[in-house]
Amino acid sequence: MKKYWLNPKISWKTYKILHDKTAVKDSGPTPQNFEKILWQMLKERKLNIYITDKEVEGDTWFPTLKAIPQKATLISNANKDL
Repeated sequence: MKKYWLNPKISWKTYKILHDKTAVKDSGPTPQNFEKILWQMLKERKLNIYITDKEVEGDTWFPTLKAIPQKATLISNANKDL
């Protein structure tokens, strides 16, 4: 299973697009601004988030207190020139 870590400098726009396309839709109750709260915590370095290429226990997004590994694959903002 490959892990892709979100760069803490990722913009809200990029984060939102990525989340909408990759997160498993949950039928359970979720706070209204949950995505924005996680993004803000990532920006403030209170947690890190990684995405997996396969579902694990019904999810692909994982907030964690673990540090981003040195050789991690980071997801950053898209290059506007491409």
